[in-house]
Amino acid sequence: MSSMKGLSQEVLINLAHTERLDDNDRDQLLRLLGKSLSEEDSKDFLSILNGERLPSLSSDVIAKKIFDPEEHPDRLEFLLKKLSGEDDIKISGSAKSESYVEFVDSKRMIHDISAYLEDGRISDTEVQVKAQDFIFPRMDLYGADLLLIQYSKKTEKNRLSYNEAKGVLLVVLMVESPKVFKEYKTTPDRYIHRFGKHTADSGLSYKPLCKSVYVQIDKAFKQLILGTDGEGDPELQVLLAAMKDINNPEVQKRMKDSDMLSEIFDEVKRLVLDKEVQIMLLAEKYAMADIATMRLNDRAEGRAEGRAEGEDRVTKLYRHLMSLGNTEDLERAMNDKTYREQLMKTLGL
Repeated sequence: MSSMKGLSQEVLINLAHTERLDDNDRDQLLRLLGKSLSEEDSKDFLSILNGERLPSLSSDVIAKKIFDPEEHPDRLEFLLKKLSGEDDIKISGSAKSESYVEFVDSKRMIHDISAYLEDGRISDTEVQVKAQDFIFPRMDLYGADLLLIQYSKKTEKNRLSYNEAKGVLLVVLMVESPKVFKEYKTTPDRYIHRFGKHTADSGLSYKPLCKSVYVQIDKAFKQLILGTDGEGDPELQVLLAAMKDINNPEVQKRMKDSDMLSEIFDEVKRLVLDKEVQIMLLAEKYAMADIATMRLNDRAEGRAEGRAEGEDRVTKLYRHLMSLGNTEDLERAMNDKTYREQLMKTLGL
């Protein structure tokens, strides 16, 4: 393989996609790109390529494949049933395109794993890798956006009666819990927090159209290692713990006790051998590194509010491009601020 010195990351990642490269050259190219990451990210990515580690189950790329509502509705149903406390949830199909294709107003929001439920609701399962102290207002906006999508879809056919609105189910999987969750203590020490109704100071309550569930992945993992479980659901706890660290020996041991979790473990092992998945994992590493750099720059300038807004816009853009497998635009957006701003404007972000 000839020298790659002087070529940009954009050119190299595009080269990784070309069919003209054989597997050996593509592997060498991915290793070269991996070495240009930070020391920690480079070590993690190269260990995955070497078969020494599995990619994180909470990775955007892996999570979307493992819990795809079209290919694996049973897995997503299991997750939604357990986390929402609703045993009758059934998935009717994927809603992944609704948030940025069919409705202009909804282009401001990009979701992770969205699905239609048979009862008429839309569900969104989002994985938050880093703690976000603005998580409540952010998810309120996501919920409002999904309600607008549902309303818009209904009114295309006929007028929507308010009593016919089915609502939204939001599930937030927090790999790193924000401060507000870390400081809140319950007995038993629970890691699932369901917001199912609004209650006035008078005591009057009602069920809102948007039900939200917040899950502390890090706490579920910690309790598993300590041999406790605040929710009393071993299979669910192991699945959540795997989202925190699927490479932990105890987690892997416990996954083998469940047919579903064993299948997930084996699928992750197969996925990591897929060159396309490897490229997507690398692109995700670059995207996260770019966001981290932006955080440091904005923090140095003291723009806390601007940082939160900027991160959200760029994160949505990167996730949108990764969900489409569009590494060409992704890499160009990472290296070209003007082009990045142009894409965000086009998508309404």
